[in-house]
Amino acid sequence: MSDKMFSVDFQDVQKNLQVILQNTIPELAQDGLYQAGKQLLRDSIELPPKTPIGHYRAKAGKRTGVGGALKRSGKVVKMQDGSVAVGFNMPYASVVHAGQRSDGSHVIKNWTEPGAGKEFISKKIEQYKLVYLHLIAAYIKRRSGA
Repeated sequence: MSDKMFSVDFQDVQKNLQVILQNTIPELAQDGLYQAGKQLLRDSIELPPKTPIGHYRAKAGKRTGVGGALKRSGKVVKMQDGSVAVGFNMPYASVVHAGQRSDGSHVIKNWTEPGAGKEFISKKIEQYKLVYLHLIAAYIKRRSGA
């Protein structure tokens, strides 16, 4: 370094930065994911294709599902690996989301609620992924004081 340049040892800051990057940022990122997951759950209930209240089975022609139980079962859960799971905790939720059973049987053709339909979660991720990423980034920025 030049004799005219003033410098300080930045090692302590760098060590602390590593702690922040390894501990604080992942925690904030997961908290941001959690907030985005809550928004995804709200969007899946309120925006088309909406989470159905119930549905008609194509063959039987009768209503299945229990009132708003599927909607009320929506959960956002923080996982050990730092990710977040978003979904509905009902035995038939995956069948309703797919619009049919995995073997292709019991295709849902008539949804009982206007605007309801299959893939009510996955279509939101496709449509609004940039919104959810912005929510995560804004959360991290706000909480980190940046």
